[in-house]
This record gives sequence, structure tokens and C-alpha cells, in this order.
Amino acid sequence: MENVNSWAVSIIVCSVLVCITELFSDGGNLHKTVRFVIGAFILSALIFPLKDTLFDDSLNIGDNVYDSINYTDDISEMRKKMLKNEVAELIERTLKENDIGTSSVDVSLVTDNDYTINDISADVVLGSGYKSKASKAQELITSKLGLRSTVS
Repeated sequence: MENVNSWAVSIIVCSVLVCITELFSDGGNLHKTVRFVIGAFILSALIFPLKDTLFDDSLNIGDNVYDSINYTDDISEMRKKMLKNEVAELIERTLKENDIGTSSVDVSLVTDNDYTINDISADVVLGSGYKSKASKAQELITSKLGLRSTVS
């Protein structure tokens, strides 16, 4: 009921302002433009209070649907995936600089419940023709990158 009262008051105030504006306007060239602006003003005074009533925030049903989703886990998993990819690329680049080819690099991360990284290790499979350089590859990964690795 309070919304209806405030709507009625705003329409009355708008009507009074329109009457005063029309009294001061002359009947010249701008008369059509003034009447158009006044009409838009009255229309907005009628519609905007209805908009607030019809689309009240209390009517939004889906607002609480997303509260139960735990975004922290999703973001942390994405960060872990990105870190794994970056470490794998770093290993591949380091070995490639030393003329050692890889066929696959699998990086493992060990984390706590608060997503603190405790350990990073890598399983590296060398490409064909590079198997004889396994010990050199493992030494490079350990000395240059400081990672535990298994190279085969």
C-alpha cells in the first residue's frame, strides 16, 4: 500500500510540474518539443515506480542458488593445472636447450587442505634416441630446477 501511495504522490507532483512548465512555454516553434519532453517525463513517472514494484529484489528466486558452490576449490584446481603446465613446459625447455628431447612430462603436486604446495615432482619420458641421456636429464632437472624427477 505504501508503494501505491508514493506512486500517486509522484504522479501528482509530476502533473503539477507539467502544468507549470506548460504555462511558461510559448506557443512557438518549440511547443511540440516541449510537449514531447513533458510526455516522456509523465511516462517515466508512471513506469519507474511500477518497475520497482514488479521487479522487487525479494522476488528473485535464483539468488541463493550459487551460494552453495565452492569457487575456491575450482580456482585452486585451475591454479594447480596451470602450475603443472608451466613446470612441464619449463622442464621441456630446459632439456631441449641441452639437446634432450621428451615425449611426455607428467608433473605431480602435493598440496595441503589450505592449498599450500608441499612437493613438486615430475615423471619424464624421453623421446626415442634420447634414452641414453636419462641420467643427464635427471641431473639437469635436479640441479637447474630443483625438482625431484623420474626420467625414463
